Amino acid sequence: MPQVEGIFIERFAGFGVILEKNYALQIAFSLLEKDPDCQNLEKLLNANWGQEIIYFDYAKTSGVIISAQGAPYAANAVERLRRTGVKSIVSIGTAGSTNPTIESGSFVLPFAGVRDEGASQGYLELNVPSLANTDLVQTLTSSFKSLNLKTLSGVIYTTDKRYKEDAELLRFLNEHAGVVAIDMETAALFITAMYYNIPAAAVKIISDCAVSEEEAPFQGVFKEKGVSYASWVQPLLETALRGVLYSMKTDREK
Repeated sequence: MPQVEGIFIERFAGFGVILEKNYALQIAFSLLEKDPDCQNLEKLLNANWGQEIIYFDYAKTSGVIISAQGAPYAANAVERLRRTGVKSIVSIGTAGSTNPTIESGSFVLPFAGVRDEGASQGYLELNVPSLANTDLVQTLTSSFKSLNLKTLSGVIYTTDKRYKEDAELLRFLNEHAGVVAIDMETAALFITAMYYNIPAAAVKIISDCAVSEEEAPFQGVFKEKGVSYASWVQPLLETALRGVLYSMKTDREK
């Protein structure tokens, strides 16, 4: 078993995927089991990190998938993935919209993040902008388009104060700064990846509206009528992961 900086790594990988919640690992594993381009699929428990990790070979490269929710965990996920040797990282998760006209279920590919969280300050000063890797975002956008999936571009606001969101501020940022969504991970993910010079991007699924007056007491709470969160989000997570895998495949074929 190889070691990196004294930490045991089960397998090295070419690209990394971060899923927002741990149960999404099983969704990803089930999807990969059916994918003819996937080989050597394993789900292991890393004894050092106490975390389940998926390893697989895919379209002449290799991948690793872990889960992380919240800015500190996103930063930690980058730390863990970089030790497997990944050359790029994509996170997949949910976000709230900052405009009621953005429909639930929309896919957002943010190109930058507003840093209203604490984890990223341990890597780069606050005057450093949080940016996705432009080439990786373009590759993802093209791949989603090839799969007939519409995506929305814009800035994402990242906070670690989930239940203290400022709807008035978010409306202002939507109108004047192109902020289309709010989450708890992306700005920290981008900054940590920038610090280590690893290209990173994010795919966010809009699950609620952070500026809707009727949702004000329930920020970040899924409220689709007549359907459970799990049954609603699973096909969207699968679709997003297919888009990411397709981007890796097409990128290798260039």
